[in-house]
Amino acid sequence: MLAALVTTGRAAAVSTALHPRPLLLDVPAPAGFSWGGTFTFDEAGTAFRTATASAIDELDIGPRVGLGTQSEVRRGHLPGHTEPVAVKIGLKVGAIAREAEVLSAMSGVPGFPRLLHHEAEGEGTPGGALLLTLLGPSLDDLRRRGESGPLTGELLRHVGGCLLGLLRRLHAAGFVHNDVKPSNVLLSAGAAELHPASDLAADESRATRPSDDVESLLYTLAYLAAGRLPWQGEDADAVASAKRELLVEGVGAVAALTDGVECPAAAAALRALHAEVVRASRVGAVDYAICLAALEAGQEASGLR
Repeated sequence: MLAALVTTGRAAAVSTALHPRPLLLDVPAPAGFSWGGTFTFDEAGTAFRTATASAIDELDIGPRVGLGTQSEVRRGHLPGHTEPVAVKIGLKVGAIAREAEVLSAMSGVPGFPRLLHHEAEGEGTPGGALLLTLLGPSLDDLRRRGESGPLTGELLRHVGGCLLGLLRRLHAAGFVHNDVKPSNVLLSAGAAELHPASDLAADESRATRPSDDVESLLYTLAYLAAGRLPWQGEDADAVASAKRELLVEGVGAVAALTDGVECPAAAAALRALHAEVVRASRVGAVDYAICLAALEAGQEASGLR
């Protein structure tokens, strides 16, 4: 049983934080439910299969790679699987119940973590446990380690377009993400650090809407193109005020967002996307095709690719 293995595998030290979670698609959505997990650019999917009972019994649970208030994540290895897996353990009753339900429906969809096994809540695992594909590193990891420079023209359009597509699936199912940020965009196997999202998320003083996710996407792309945001390091009130001004003042405010962007094509794309974010925020609805066209038009307007 996975519960017994979890009990005997808790002695490892903490390293970096990892919270592999799904996007949601074609699942009946409770009103107001939001999810703050990770995306992946593994569009081809992964060759993992659902773990058999015998494989679970032989699961090798290794070091802890993440710890949160609701769950911890450990690296594991399954017989017959060449890639490591993530063992996510709920720390309290109900901690991962919603996630297990959604993963059961979405496992295997490109861009979503794959669920290999769900251990129900019980004596050994009071909060339940999930066995998932291990994802990472994140775009933020690569940037901080110096393995990725600023996003320029075509790359910014590609990353923005991929994330828009994933958000569209999420919103179509009736969900909002509420935590779009570089550390939640994973590229391949490995551990990814999670950081506070106050600099990147939309105004947290009101209920999150689909347009807020696209607003946060704008800030994410601006951060990846410039390396920082104009309000970075400010207190919460100053950050919220700066974001409100960005949506009200339009062209004047967006200049602060793009001042640190050296690539003209990237800056033009961000300005074009900003205009659509302002419109979407006012009407409360997102036109994803227009958002993607804005990224394309921004590059064309700059005269560069």
